[in-house]
Amino acid sequence: MYKVSAIESGVEKACFYMDWRTSTEGWTESVDVYFKYDYSNKHFRNTANTQIIDHSYQTLWNLTSNLLETSGLEDYWDNCLAVFNNGDDHPKFAWGPYPGFSNNYYKIYKKKGTPNFVLYDSTTSTTYLDVNEEILTGPPQANEGHIYYKVTSVGYPTDNPLIPPYESGYSNTVDIRSLMPPLEKQGINSIVKNDYRLLQNYPNPFNPTTTITFNIPLSEKVTIRVFDILGSEVATLINELKEAGTYSLDFDAKNLTSGIYFYQIQAGKYSETRKLILQK
Repeated sequence: MYKVSAIESGVEKACFYMDWRTSTEGWTESVDVYFKYDYSNKHFRNTANTQIIDHSYQTLWNLTSNLLETSGLEDYWDNCLAVFNNGDDHPKFAWGPYPGFSNNYYKIYKKKGTPNFVLYDSTTSTTYLDVNEEILTGPPQANEGHIYYKVTSVGYPTDNPLIPPYESGYSNTVDIRSLMPPLEKQGINSIVKNDYRLLQNYPNPFNPTTTITFNIPLSEKVTIRVFDILGSEVATLINELKEAGTYSLDFDAKNLTSGIYFYQIQAGKYSETRKLILQK
C-alpha cells in the first residue's frame, strides 16, 4: 500500500492511496499504471482524465489486466489491513482476500474504550468506511485516545468447498487517534472511585452508536440492558463479572428505529436507569 502525494514547497497539495499488494508476475506493459496531476487546480486525476481521485483508494488489479493474487506474499493476512483518511477525516480501511479462502464476507472488529474487541459490522467488500469516527491529526489533545480495528474472513477453503463456512483468524490490528467522549462536564477524574455511577451516554442524541460509561467500587456481576419506551428489552450490552473500576462500552443501535430508549445498570444491589435518544 502506497500513499502518493503531490508536495509543493513542503506542503501536501493532494494525495491518493495505491494498493500494489499482489504476487502476480509477468508485467507486459513498459509502464504498469500512471495518473495525472492537475497542477493548476491541485488535484490528482485518473488516467483517462475523467475524474478527480484525491484521497481515493486505487488498486493495481482494477487498473490493469493483472489479477489480485496474494498466495505468493509471505504472511499476507498478518499485514493486509491498512487504514487511511478518506478526505473528510473519517477512517477508511482496505485489505485483501484471505489466501486460499472463498471469502464469502468479512467481519470488522473494533475496540474503543473497552478492554476487548467487539464485532462492529460486516461487509462483502474489501474496503470499509467508519463514518462514526473522526481521525485526529495535529498535536496531542487532552482527551484523545486510540481506536483499534481488525478483520476476519468468513468462508471455506477453495480446495474443500463442501465444508461449512467458518471464520478465519484475525488480520493485523490498525488504530487511529480520535477524540474520546468526555464522561461528564467535570471529567473522569471527578468520578468517586468508591461510588456506583452510571453516566449519561455520549453523544446524546446519537446515530447509530453512543458510548455508555459506568463505575463500580467492588467486584460485581454487571448487567446493562436497553429498553424501548414500552419497556421491552431490545439489547443486553453486558452481563458478566467485572472488577472494581470505570468502564466504557459502545451501544450500536443501527437495527433500531428512532425514538426514546432507556438503559439500566444492575450491579449487586445498585440499579440506575438513564434515557437515551436515537435520531436517524
